[in-house]
Amino acid sequence: MSGTNLVAVMFSTLAAEMADPERFRRGRTYVRQHAVDSIDVEPAMVHGTVQGSRPSPYHVTIRTRPVRRATAVAAMAEDGTTARPSMLVPRPDDLRITCDCPDWGDPCKHAVAVLLALGDELAADPELLARWRQVNEPAPDDAASLAAAADGVRGAQAADVAPDPLDKFFGRGYDPDSIAPLPALAVRRRSLDGSDTVAELVLPCVDSARAELAALFGGS
Repeated sequence: MSGTNLVAVMFSTLAAEMADPERFRRGRTYVRQHAVDSIDVEPAMVHGTVQGSRPSPYHVTIRTRPVRRATAVAAMAEDGTTARPSMLVPRPDDLRITCDCPDWGDPCKHAVAVLLALGDELAADPELLARWRQVNEPAPDDAASLAAAADGVRGAQAADVAPDPLDKFFGRGYDPDSIAPLPALAVRRRSLDGSDTVAELVLPCVDSARAELAALFGGS
């Protein structure tokens, strides 16, 4: 499947994910009946009109948030064309859709129709998809600088993460040479011998657990 055909399929999937089955079916019927009169694509905004049951068409507006620079750079070829248009297809939470019809559905059947027709339009013209998602042509060295910046962010995030105290126990990053020998319990045992029945019952269990840990991680 080509990237452009994939865009149309992804928009159809997007509409099906956002709408209930009946509204999706009605919206698809509008498209097949050529009831979507117009689609106007602007940066972050799409205006569409759908001829429904009333004499004047319904007006649908689809707003989208801009893509991240990392996605933009990955989607663009070195010559500034959209090499991977499917990367620019929005997710449901990237969209805000309104229609002037009285249907309370979000999205309504008119909005579904515009989404489906928009997918066909953008699949035929990937540069229009880039314009809608506000993707600008990257500079030749933009991808390299962006990758370096992303590595720096990941390194800073890793440095900010506090070590998990259970890492050594479960083996994540475990270094057996760095584990200090387990301290003896002799002093505490002598202070409790014969004076605390509960402690006398618990201490053998503690000894057994410590012996298991010593066998696993070293120490005595």
